[in-house]
Amino acid sequence: MTVKIDKTPPEVDEVSPVEGTQGVERGIKEVTAFFSEAVQAATLTSDTVQLFSGNSTRPIKATLIRNPSTDPTSVTLTSSSKLDAKTRYTAKITGGTNRREGPGRQPACRG
Repeated sequence: MTVKIDKTPPEVDEVSPVEGTQGVERGIKEVTAFFSEAVQAATLTSDTVQLFSGNSTRPIKATLIRNPSTDPTSVTLTSSSKLDAKTRYTAKITGGTNRREGPGRQPACRG
């Protein structure tokens, strides 16, 4: 028997709205990241998934939404207020996100 350990951490494959998009619909409050594979929901926290406004180093107030039973490959940040159409926002997903199954703590991506 041969056992092969998958050491490749999940990566962010896609984001919505698409990175660099200008003129995003007014009133949008959500940013979603889609991973390359299922991620343990417990590792997606307000400390590892954050949304920043402009050049700020402090994350904006946002609710983290994930549904591991129906979609273990995505996470959504919902701002407590509408995002300003003229401001650039950055979502950061940092170390601490683990694949849904498999060994150890492995970062999904770095912002």
